[in-house]
Amino acid sequence: MVPLILASKTIAELRAAARKTPSIEICGLITRTPQNKDRIFPAENVHPEPTRAFELCPRAQIDVFKYTRHSGARLLAVYHSHPYGLAVPSSADRAGLGYPKVHTLIIAPNQPVPYMIRAWRLTSDGFIETPLQSSD
Repeated sequence: MVPLILASKTIAELRAAARKTPSIEICGLITRTPQNKDRIFPAENVHPEPTRAFELCPRAQIDVFKYTRHSGARLLAVYHSHPYGLAVPSSADRAGLGYPKVHTLIIAPNQPVPYMIRAWRLTSDGFIETPLQSSD
């Protein structure tokens, strides 16, 4: 499988964000420009129980799509954290997946670094892990 390559700065920013609020699921979107520059768009988690699930703020999603339309960037990934679990998709992640054609990044702030952030793609067989590599 083709790896997902992210700048090491992007990976570090995602880790830091998840560690900053370790009891709440953080969430957001990542875009990539035609020049391969990634941008993180943190979103408010509007789920009624943000300690156990996430729901992207609709306004944040609209802002990201306006940005992609005007910049030529594309949606690369949706990310969220699992404060008390592993960086693997849950049944709630599959049920609530709003963007099945992009990567899903899951950050587990309480896990060791190699297992802290993992990338996934949804296929007809379920979630398949995508190798995650850092650049620079």
